[in-house]
Amino acid sequence: MNRVWLFRCVNQSGETVATHVWQWRVEARDGTVSVSRRTFHTLPECVADAKLEGFMGEVDATTGTFMTHYYEVEVGDFGDIVLRPRAQPND
Repeated sequence: MNRVWLFRCVNQSGETVATHVWQWRVEARDGTVSVSRRTFHTLPECVADAKLEGFMGEVDATTGTFMTHYYEVEVGDFGDIVLRPRAQPND
């Protein structure tokens, strides 16, 4: 639960077209980093995969807004979405 999650939209170049895909990254307190094994076409797909690794939140597919009681949400450099653990989860 004390891990920092990052969701990033990246450019992926194909033979003829560049597309935007999502990937997640998580860092534990001890500095251990894990990343998604693949990229995802949508943020909700990316979040669903992150939940398999312990992420505790949802994202509204229509707005891209995170809904969570466990994390403070901020937009980082390059539009990265960073979720840091709250000191006290909201009820």
